[in-house]
Amino acid sequence: MSLLACVLSANQENNNETNIFNKIKPINVSTAELVNALKKLEVINRARDCLIEIFNSWVNLPTTYWFDIPQTIENCGRSIRASIPLIEAGPENYERKYYMLPQLKYVSESCSVITFGIGGEIVAEKHIQMSFPHCSFIGFDPNPNYEKLFVDDLGGKFVKTAVGGKSGKNTIFQLQKSGYAKTPETQIRSAAELIETYHGKDKIIDILNIDIEGSEYGIFEEMLKDKIFENICQINVEIHPIWYYNPGYSYSEVITLFKKLTENGTFIWVKTFVHRFQFFPSYFINVKNKKCMEKYLKNRLY
Repeated sequence: MSLLACVLSANQENNNETNIFNKIKPINVSTAELVNALKKLEVINRARDCLIEIFNSWVNLPTTYWFDIPQTIENCGRSIRASIPLIEAGPENYERKYYMLPQLKYVSESCSVITFGIGGEIVAEKHIQMSFPHCSFIGFDPNPNYEKLFVDDLGGKFVKTAVGGKSGKNTIFQLQKSGYAKTPETQIRSAAELIETYHGKDKIIDILNIDIEGSEYGIFEEMLKDKIFENICQINVEIHPIWYYNPGYSYSEVITLFKKLTENGTFIWVKTFVHRFQFFPSYFINVKNKKCMEKYLKNRLY
């Protein structure tokens, strides 16, 4: 290549670089806005670090620390709860559930609510429906008697099946007229499979309600592996003590599972309370999925 050609080539490269820089538009962000955004992100990080530190210290401690979980969530999640418009669904109902209203521009858009384990009542779903009239509802439960309740009273879709972390046969505890009864060798379908089949793999789920009597731990475990769960914006789950339904996990394994879920960074456990001295109806929010954050957390937590 001649000297002239080299010079022309170099000039062309410089012009290309100049054109690229000319296309970059400046972002107008004030110092105050930047500081405020960083503070909100710090709220999430502090809550996460708080939970990880405590769960890590509990792994090898006695089972009695189970009863300290509600106060721990109360303390670690306080700043997050102060930043989001948290609504209690059906406050008169002992099985409390929580949810957030979306940003104003999303209020009239469609939304989706999935319930794993109906348990004979839909107080929370009706409360959510009152706030979100455009929501669709899908309920999964092995008891066929709940179909009328979920379809006729709520206008939702009902699927008769037991739900767990993995598909297969196992013992479940099912609500009967006289209370919960052990039902061995019950066919279970995985939560991930049901979401993909009846809702779709890539669509967000606005609210997922879980009350499956000890089988929630199997779903927690799959949440660490299957990306389909990353599309859930809010989760209500009744967490049962390991000694009640014998879900196959030790206390240490459960605490480790809570720690891993927190370290994963998708969900933050922000609310719980004690029901019947040992059950923990709990609320998690997604702080990672862009669609969920845009719809529910923008200008609130980031």
